[in-house]
Amino acid sequence: MSDLSDKPSLMKSVHFNLPISSATDIKGNSENELEVESFEISGSNIRASNSSSTKYKKGRILFVGDIHGCLDEFLDLMKKVGYRKGQDTLVLLGDLVGKGPSPHGVIRAAKDLGAVGVRGNHDDLVIRWYVFLHLNERTRVCLDDQDKLGEVLRDIKHSLPYHDFKIKKEHVQIARKMTKEEFDYLSNLPAMIHFKGNNTSLIAVHAGLDPRKKLSDQDSAVVMRMRNILENGEPDEKRKSGSAWFEIYNSISPYSSSSLSSDTRLNSDIPKNVDENKIRASSNLIMNSDGLESQPIVFYGHDAKRGLQIHENTVGLDSGCVYGRKLSVYIYPQNEVVQADCPGYAPVE
Repeated sequence: MSDLSDKPSLMKSVHFNLPISSATDIKGNSENELEVESFEISGSNIRASNSSSTKYKKGRILFVGDIHGCLDEFLDLMKKVGYRKGQDTLVLLGDLVGKGPSPHGVIRAAKDLGAVGVRGNHDDLVIRWYVFLHLNERTRVCLDDQDKLGEVLRDIKHSLPYHDFKIKKEHVQIARKMTKEEFDYLSNLPAMIHFKGNNTSLIAVHAGLDPRKKLSDQDSAVVMRMRNILENGEPDEKRKSGSAWFEIYNSISPYSSSSLSSDTRLNSDIPKNVDENKIRASSNLIMNSDGLESQPIVFYGHDAKRGLQIHENTVGLDSGCVYGRKLSVYIYPQNEVVQADCPGYAPVE
């Protein structure tokens, strides 16, 4: 997926502890220790940061799909589910900004609510714009003057550092108006978060996972942008060819139900237009995680066109909020989806 890999990311790791709740532990969620591993980005590659664990009586883990600057709907959804800061863990699946009316408000709200999350492709684009605008001598001096900045950008548009820098898109203005505090929060969102327990393995990522690779070998640009797996096994940003990545991932199951440390096999229901040999899982596959007895469940966003997608081992939560559909949250371990209506702020892409 070379078209994606040439979009490097500037990422720092984020470390956090899950909340300690004084409330009674949720029925069916008996683990009292959960290890949290985040993955920082270096260039176009990913590496694991130091893991941390805490013993606690868990509240809920709330996975929220793409918000895209829809602040009112985000806050309404948090009220609807009765979010409890310090008891629940709020996980945002990327694309906090872009397209919607209140990108900076969403960032501030996420920070105030104590949310953790992963970086989305729109977040990444705004981060790169912010860095460029503040480092370039000509743009740095006119950040407070939108018209002047526009003139400078038009003058240098053929020498901009990234091919996805579009001077008429909203990302440059989001970056121009972003405070240092907002930038620090957004740029410190990791590429992925892995919640690991003895019987629990949950992964948060914006777009998806390359099923051929373990977590630390994933490409940061790919996991923020992929949607499909091509016939040759390569991830792709488009939906035109191949199969949805989650169809591939859900077609992979452990060879043995007692351990995930052995080689894995592909079920017979793997999409027919994908070469099984190109994506055959090895002992390094992500789901081979420290003796876990179940395949990790992946929570992701990014694919509004396909909408809410709940399968055995993947949960897709981009339900098109900014396009006038719904903003969705998945509540774990109750396995409940709650949605808020959205008026729509952008044309459907």
